[in-house]
Amino acid sequence: MRKLLLVVFLISLGIGAVTVIRGFRSSPPLSTPPAFETASPKMEITKFRLIETIKGIKRWKMEAAQAQVYENQTRMEGINTEFFSEQGDTITLTMKAKHGILDTIIRDISAFGQVVVTDAEGGTLHTQSLNWKAKEKILSTPDTFIFTKEEFTVTGQGVTVDQQGEKLKIEEDVQVEKQKAPLTIKAKEALWNKREQTVFLKGEVKITYKDTIINADLVEGYGELENLEKIIGRGKVKLVDPNEGTIITGGYLEYLQAAEYTLITADKGGKVKLEVKPDTITVTATKMERYLKEKRAVATGEVEIKGENLSASCGLATYYQEEKKIILEDNPQLIQIEEGNQFQGEQIIYYTEEEGVKIIGNVKATIFPKK
Repeated sequence: MRKLLLVVFLISLGIGAVTVIRGFRSSPPLSTPPAFETASPKMEITKFRLIETIKGIKRWKMEAAQAQVYENQTRMEGINTEFFSEQGDTITLTMKAKHGILDTIIRDISAFGQVVVTDAEGGTLHTQSLNWKAKEKILSTPDTFIFTKEEFTVTGQGVTVDQQGEKLKIEEDVQVEKQKAPLTIKAKEALWNKREQTVFLKGEVKITYKDTIINADLVEGYGELENLEKIIGRGKVKLVDPNEGTIITGGYLEYLQAAEYTLITADKGGKVKLEVKPDTITVTATKMERYLKEKRAVATGEVEIKGENLSASCGLATYYQEEKKIILEDNPQLIQIEEGNQFQGEQIIYYTEEEGVKIIGNVKATIFPKK
């Protein structure tokens, strides 16, 4: 048997990965132990051992406490399998399970019951069943699983790995955690492409990375999983910064990790919305950009700003989180609702905490005296 895909699977999860993988179909899951021959076995063996070699190079060694040999199958109890490197001199992977079946014709292997897989780097996979299709080089399980490696943990239900395409699909309840990053990923489905270093996440996606939370229906990520260089989100996009107290919602998102820059645009005919708390200010626009290092957000196109005592519009607005101010440009207009005061100019600066206003250039103001 050529290099078993579990190695690819564990390495993919261990170091991470993330483009959209189209046309990838998972193999039929192993929902129950596979059928085996009901006739009497040809022989029963205690302390069973089987070694497969190709051109004299050891590929794998399978041991079992008990084995029953049939015409086309060998059924085993208490199995321990070791898989070797291409040179046949190093163990790259071990697999243990309560039960196993080897198809002696096509060399498929099924393991079920407390399956534990360990790689040479210390990564460990726990599940209840694994099914290896030798010809297709596809590994699958429909069961829940947990993979751990140092501070890295991946859980989910149903996984299929395509060795030839170096692709991995998790069917349900995806959750990835890397404690030191810190990074947490949750989704209903996940597709990894190790060769292209991409991942595709689908269904109620939530990514928590450092001080940023990203929600979307669909997410594409590029780069190593623990250090994503770029994230693209589509559908019900939400960007939350608990420290800044800001929430941005829209239809499309691009996040660049190195620049700590985020672009959010709206669906056709819609608008992006920025909520600033605790100032209870809402900004809507056709496009918004967030610069995390500079702690500012820029809204462009048909900008409208609403607050408890504020109504404003302009073509461009910049919110400065530390200074607690919004600078309005491109035909800005502002109304203080309670007083009825109206302001126009080349630039308007609104101070969110004290509700102060500063107008620069071509000032036009209508101010009503306090009663």
